[in-house]
Order: sequence, then structure tokens, then C-alpha cells
Amino acid sequence: MDENIVNDAAPAVAVVVAKMGAQLRAMREVKGLSVSDVAAQIRLAPRQIEALEADDMASLPELPFVRGFVRSYAKLLGMDAQPL
Repeated sequence: MDENIVNDAAPAVAVVVAKMGAQLRAMREVKGLSVSDVAAQIRLAPRQIEALEADDMASLPELPFVRGFVRSYAKLLGMDAQPL
């Protein structure tokens, strides 16, 4: 029974993560910023910004670093990082 609970929870997590990149990209576009602009301002590589926006977690470092990346990116865009 516990196995079913874990399996049922996995798709919900995937949906939340999938929305994060799209939200960041959409807000960046609304603000008129390029990937290079964002990368320069929060001191990340453009490939890291692209990976965040594509929800490509395999191309990013460990989770604590990704959380920091998302916080910095959200702050730059004027977004609340907590839901992301």
C-alpha cells in the first residue's frame, strides 16, 4: 500500500517541476530580458538558465545549488521563489 502512495505522488511532483521552467521563461520574456541578460545579472552560465527554463534537472548541479539558482532568478524577475 505504501508503494501506491509513493507512485501516486510522483506525477504531482513532476507537474510542479515542469511548471517552474515555463513560469521563469514566461516572466523573463515579459520583462524583455534575454537568457544572456539573466545569466550576467545572477552570475550563472547561459546554459544553466536554459536548463532551468527547460526543467532539465539532469544538466544542473545538486539540489541545494538549484534552489539557490531558482531563488536568485525569481528575485531578479520579481517573483516569489517559494512556490517554485
